[in-house]
Amino acid sequence: MENLTREELKELIKESIREVLIEEGLEIKSNNENPVLKNSVRSLKLKTLILNALKVNQIHTIADLTNTSRYKLNSFSNIGKRGLEDIELKLKELNLELLD
Repeated sequence: MENLTREELKELIKESIREVLIEEGLEIKSNNENPVLKNSVRSLKLKTLILNALKVNQIHTIADLTNTSRYKLNSFSNIGKRGLEDIELKLKELNLELLD
């Protein structure tokens, strides 16, 4: 495979997943219509420790966050149970949620 940037590789993977889901007849959950998804996770006013953990793990926007599972977030250093609850609460205020 040619030399791809990280972003190009992520897009390629996302598109491949979409194609498989469509082939399998599964619904694709999309929150892309909501303009708040383009906002930085900093707009959620989470604790600095949580924001830093998200940044280290390439979670920069609310869209990135809503496309991340609870399981994956729980594996990040410095998130913890309480941090996960805080994240879910902030998303719920915006009528959003994490992946299952």
